[in-house]
Amino acid sequence: MTGIFGRDRELDTLDQALDSALGSAERHVLVVVRGGDGIGKSALLGAAEGRWRDRGVPVLPVGYADEVPEWDQFGVSALVATVTRHFEEFGDPALADSLDAVRRLCVPETYESSQPRSSLLFELARLFTRLARDGSLVVLADDVDALASPAFALAPACRPGCLVVAAAGDGSAHLELEPVADGVIDLDVLPDDCVGPLLTKLVGAPLDEGDLAAIRCALGPLGRHPGTLVSTVEHFRREGQLAVVHGRACLAADVTIMVPPDHSLIAHIGPFGSNGRHLMALAATCARFTVDDLPTLAATTRRDLAGYGPAVDHLVGLGALECGQHGRLTCPSPALADRLIADAGPRITLLHSAIVRHLVTLDESAVDQTTLADHVALGGILVEPRPYYADLLETHADRLRESDPTRAARYLRSALHHLDIRGPRRRRMLRDLARLLVRIGRADLLAETLAAEPLDDEFAATATVAALYMSRPVPDDIAAAMPEAAAFAQRWYSGALLTGPADLSWCNALPTRPVAPDAETAQAIELMDLASLLQARIGVGAVAGDAPLALHNRVVRHYHDGNWKAALSAMRRLELCAPRDLASLPIARLLAAEICAARGDLRRAGDWFAAAGTDRRFVALAGWVEAGMRWREGDPDAAFELGWQAYRSAEPGLPGVARLLARLAVITAAGGRRDRAAQVLAALEKSRDQGGRQTLLLVRGVVDRDAATVRAAADVARSQGHQTELLTACLAAGELADEAGPWLREAHDIARQLGSPFAQTRVRALMQDRGVVAPKASTRRTGLSQTEVRITELIRDGRTNRQIAVALRVSEKNVEYHLSRLFAKTGSRTRVDLAAAAVRGTLDPISA
Repeated sequence: MTGIFGRDRELDTLDQALDSALGSAERHVLVVVRGGDGIGKSALLGAAEGRWRDRGVPVLPVGYADEVPEWDQFGVSALVATVTRHFEEFGDPALADSLDAVRRLCVPETYESSQPRSSLLFELARLFTRLARDGSLVVLADDVDALASPAFALAPACRPGCLVVAAAGDGSAHLELEPVADGVIDLDVLPDDCVGPLLTKLVGAPLDEGDLAAIRCALGPLGRHPGTLVSTVEHFRREGQLAVVHGRACLAADVTIMVPPDHSLIAHIGPFGSNGRHLMALAATCARFTVDDLPTLAATTRRDLAGYGPAVDHLVGLGALECGQHGRLTCPSPALADRLIADAGPRITLLHSAIVRHLVTLDESAVDQTTLADHVALGGILVEPRPYYADLLETHADRLRESDPTRAARYLRSALHHLDIRGPRRRRMLRDLARLLVRIGRADLLAETLAAEPLDDEFAATATVAALYMSRPVPDDIAAAMPEAAAFAQRWYSGALLTGPADLSWCNALPTRPVAPDAETAQAIELMDLASLLQARIGVGAVAGDAPLALHNRVVRHYHDGNWKAALSAMRRLELCAPRDLASLPIARLLAAEICAARGDLRRAGDWFAAAGTDRRFVALAGWVEAGMRWREGDPDAAFELGWQAYRSAEPGLPGVARLLARLAVITAAGGRRDRAAQVLAALEKSRDQGGRQTLLLVRGVVDRDAATVRAAADVARSQGHQTELLTACLAAGELADEAGPWLREAHDIARQLGSPFAQTRVRALMQDRGVVAPKASTRRTGLSQTEVRITELIRDGRTNRQIAVALRVSEKNVEYHLSRLFAKTGSRTRVDLAAAAVRGTLDPISA
């Protein structure tokens, strides 16, 4: 049976209408399907046509959008063309005569007087009688808004036994048809759970969870609008901006999510010309643009103020603009805003600079300084330099440093690029800008900003950090200014393993934090997570964006914290963004293989494992993954042999030895092989890589069957937030402890959070053995308040600030306050970043 995502209820309603009409000798049924552009009216009619043809019902689909000349008030030309195409389906030779009669009357002169129009309607009635000669017919009339007289056009089709379904938009057509209709179906946006399947069908592969969230958030209120969803993703596909990475469709690197150039909303803005473009441009780019600013806009553009009012009303009615508290105008769909900005190009810069020139002619007390700062920053080089602009931009950047680091960085960049700032002040502003750019993940802008600056040790070290994050060579002038930083970068790019905090001694030129060689540092070194070492050293927090180092850091971090969907999403992004010779790429692929194997997807695990290659430096890590795969396949003996062979092949000091031996200890203990377990413990105690206190405690506890030692290992893993290691420790403690319930219930929650069938099976078996009842679902902590978590969920669903305020029963200003705190806490730059982070799992608060 033919169907359509999210429209089962509407199809059932149409089925009921069809059953009422078929075979009736006395009545017809007319149903109006009503909805805005792109909401899915045509798709619904197409799905109904398919399922009814499967039932053997004769269907005549007539589309009026493209085949009706302006003079054809009844749309007869479209009907004639459709009947001609489907002529053979009806099998009535006499139909040709009736069709010819209608065709002869389908001329402009027919509509000039009443008598010919009546003759045309009579012949149309005869035609539909022929079409429904067996007592049944469905007419699917799409885009009836194109008709001047839709009621007259459809009246001849309303024969006994016929169902007429008319699709109408938001114009006058539905108002004309509804009084005579037997039913009206209002099409709403798609249910949340239908968005993913719809796009999967379109693309041929499921979308990456993070990219899907980013697309929906960027679309805003259009994020469940099927026409917009389909056209946007289809545009990505046509432009080659979608790639399938290990079974998931991912957006290419550096793609700005925008609606397609031909989106219907853009066409609706067109009739208001430059007035509409001005309003949309300012709403899309300014932090604060209100109806009170319209006189300034009119004076700047030398246009009649009265012309902007109707444009605002029209754009708000369309949903292109939203008017919030105090008349604030915003563009609720960032994807629409970005399309308009891209289309406008330099005209937006000209508009902002013109507004600045107007504002500076006014009395200073009448000018909002935040608004002026926005226009100065966005007007860029076209703004006439004035000394106080530098103070203005620097003051506002300092005020926004925590709540909106992206805008703060924009202000400082504009001041440094376009104003004459020299000496110590310039150095101070450059340092502030560098820290902001690292924090928001714009290592590319950081490298560009520092390229033309005189280098001291601090700037040379900062530029090296930018080059490392972007996996780019260190420029020659930086290498000359700080040879030790360049030497480290060269070793890193050549694939040298990390050895310890001493690797980053060149960071002493930056404001640094003392770093002790603790377990966190050891794991970062083992998994070549250079970003973690840099974050700990210079205190930049979790870096946003798609810089390869940041992506590798997310794979490692989310593997440990148990957010495996986020880890795989980051891994797919890394595959698209990283250079093929990135030294840490094999480790990230091995972690992806381990995650897939633990989640029960052994085929995908094998793909990632094969992609990791056979680098001898990672033989222990590869053995850890491969032994785990064989163990989950149900062959613990083969798993041990593979892992033990990998251990014997690994040279001393290579990463992953302790991780491998810990797994072998668990495998042998679970199989009752105490001899092998003791052999593993002895090997670990001799190894130079003991993997920190937690690993050694775990192995000793498992081998010696000492619940207290295992409990100590669990405490260490819990304090570090490492959910995967904590799960292993909880399972061991649940088997050994006198009071198994708390341990197994915690293991149950972690296994469910991870989505690991293998772990869940082990937990259930132990619970049954120890007589423990499974707990209810628990919620993963994110470090955010309940209100902040709820706001991110609503943003991910494309809700505007006003809609969020209504849902939470708070003021819109309160929502803005929480959003500012969320941006400051998480380092997200935009609502789109925030929504994607909610799915990718990067919403944990950043360090100071």
